[in-house]
Amino acid sequence: MISNHSQKALEMRLALEAGLIEPEAVIEWADRTLACSSNYDDRVANISLATDSSESELLELLGKFPEPENVWTSLEGIFPIMHAKLIEQPSLTLDLIHFLWRFHFNHLESKTALPANMEFILDLMCLLDPYESENLPGTPILQEATSQLMRNVRLFAIKD
Repeated sequence: MISNHSQKALEMRLALEAGLIEPEAVIEWADRTLACSSNYDDRVANISLATDSSESELLELLGKFPEPENVWTSLEGIFPIMHAKLIEQPSLTLDLIHFLWRFHFNHLESKTALPANMEFILDLMCLLDPYESENLPGTPILQEATSQLMRNVRLFAIKD
């Protein structure tokens, strides 16, 4: 059975993996969820109690939730945070493209296909190989990738 907290748990896991949030934000989410939800969930309670846990321990706890039907919805949920972080630190572009690359690769066999509004991930993968060392800050190709990533995640940020 899919937990009604699975979608948000995956969103929190993705944001933490991508370096968009700190572990404290995950604990705060669990605390708020326990306080506001009529459906008690041991997994949420375990996260709430994990105040001294490392990032990897929190990722492990978040990984105990069943994967939601549509993983792309959770990815979409972190785009507003990604947009805000890119405004603060455009130098994160390469790391975030690497993160999107891995997420896409890990979910090629997903029950739900890549949504059309996220096909920019494929464009970024074609434009820039995050593993190539010549993609150093200041290069035109990295500047173009930063611009494309900012423009596309902004579309999700302004929906809210």
